Amino acid sequence: MSFSSLENELSSRQNFQRMDWREVPQALTCARGIHTLSGGNKGSVEMPDTKAVRVRIHGQVQGVFFRVWTKEHADRLGVMGWVRNRLDGDVEALFAGPEAAVNQLIDVCREGPAHAMIDDVKVEDAQGITSASFEIKPTV
Repeated sequence: MSFSSLENELSSRQNFQRMDWREVPQALTCARGIHTLSGGNKGSVEMPDTKAVRVRIHGQVQGVFFRVWTKEHADRLGVMGWVRNRLDGDVEALFAGPEAAVNQLIDVCREGPAHAMIDDVKVEDAQGITSASFEIKPTV
């Protein structure tokens, strides 16, 4: 069920009582621009104003609270996804959400927290299938 069809269903009091409420959370999630799996399909549902990217930050980025700092910025900006350390010394992240917020989070990652020294930030498009929050994942 799309968000617009949910709105149409809710506009009629009769339909309001008959609708399948199991579809509501998915429609609302899609309306917020969160990339989700729909109906067991392997593809993601994307809203036009959203963006999903995988980011790899290289430099002195571990041991300087980079992951916690990134999560705080992501939560403030309303970006979903995750961040984790990599065994090679990099920090890797998936950002998904409104395009402007994702772009802003990428920009702040180019600066990093106070004690980080950023050498390079690589950004590539991603699928963006993630939970409706931002998490710190274990090192890989």
